[in-house]
Amino acid sequence: MDIGREDYEAGVYGNSLELVMQSLSSGNPLTNRQIQTETGLNDETLHLALTKLEERGKIRWKWLGPSPVCVSINAPPPQEWYTIDESAGYLRVSRRTMYKLIKDGQLLAYRVGTGGHRRFRRDDLERLMKPEEFESVDTMTAAADPVLAELWDNEKGAAYDSL
Repeated sequence: MDIGREDYEAGVYGNSLELVMQSLSSGNPLTNRQIQTETGLNDETLHLALTKLEERGKIRWKWLGPSPVCVSINAPPPQEWYTIDESAGYLRVSRRTMYKLIKDGQLLAYRVGTGGHRRFRRDDLERLMKPEEFESVDTMTAAADPVLAELWDNEKGAAYDSL
């Protein structure tokens, strides 16, 4: 959820939608008062944020006793298709790197219609990410390297060996 943009589009200033979503992230049902205590938002801002989140299908309210309680957060399904900019953001690389990955055949791009708009599947993007492999570094020993043996195994080096 791009909270900053959504707060602005919803007419809510600051990060109130994000604060409310964070307070509800535990999955425990919370009353308005509990949410207000956790977020520190005033009544008007909290009401506006909760209304916007409910309109967008992010939260659901249920009456339990005398007051409403938020009982769930409806998370959107994970995004399957990405634009070039979204893909670059997902991988934390530049657009230029994205085009290079396509050109080098490391990333499969799908064309949308005849307009040439490219889309990328999340699975293909994730396949690009792999653990970095390090070559093992052998421990430097005099036995493994004759030059080191000559430098280390001498009268001057014996003084350090005794420490």
